[in-house]
Amino acid sequence: MAKVAIKSEKLTPFGGIFSIMEQIVEFYNLRGGKERIFDDMNNGFGWSMLPKSFMGENTVFLLLTALIRNFYKFIMARLDVKIMVMILRIASSRMVG
Repeated sequence: MAKVAIKSEKLTPFGGIFSIMEQIVEFYNLRGGKERIFDDMNNGFGWSMLPKSFMGENTVFLLLTALIRNFYKFIMARLDVKIMVMILRIASSRMVG
């Protein structure tokens, strides 16, 4: 059985267990953010039901929709939401009229 040596400046003989517990809690809390991303992908980008029967085709679908989501989040972070709403209204009025 191999021994694992933990090398950390935070570990001390008295506070080591608390430091490890803090790291575990931080790691676990990051998991919640990842689950929200998967929830967004399932509900907003069609990941709940994959479109194809073959794994390769579904892999392409998943990668492309993840890329599209990243572009969408980047654009929405850079643009003002009010400007985007105005642009969408103008575009939709041109499509209808």
